[in-house]
Amino acid sequence: MSETLKPIRKNYEKIKSITKWTKIDKRKLKETTEGGSATYYFNKGNLKKIEVIYYGETGKKVSQYYTMKKELSFVIEKTFNYEKPIMTDTINAVEIAEIVKEESFFKNGELIRQINNQDCGSPFAKDYLLEEQSRIINNYNKLKNRLNKK
Repeated sequence: MSETLKPIRKNYEKIKSITKWTKIDKRKLKETTEGGSATYYFNKGNLKKIEVIYYGETGKKVSQYYTMKKELSFVIEKTFNYEKPIMTDTINAVEIAEIVKEESFFKNGELIRQINNQDCGSPFAKDYLLEEQSRIINNYNKLKNRLNKK
């Protein structure tokens, strides 16, 4: 692991180990037909983590946003693709065909590395990373803005 990613990973592990949060705020999301939720985790007044779940007919997506020094530092996105749509039959509806996992590392507001479990391990092209940076930061900012709405 590169030296640049070590403090981000260490911060992620520290946040992951927190068992008692000073505040947890859960909000329903309506961006998908099957619904979803966003859960905000605070420690001593600081937002440390946001966990988002979007449900769909053919899968679900779970995203976790972690902060370091009040800035976005690490994002894990897992997409679970189901074998069949959820309405097909109740016995096999939730069999998972594939899980796509992406880890995105941020430093000073910039996406510095992205790892995908389906790639060969080589770094992504700069243009692609800029698009991903924009997408992830926009999603994160929308989620933070939801905190101001009741």
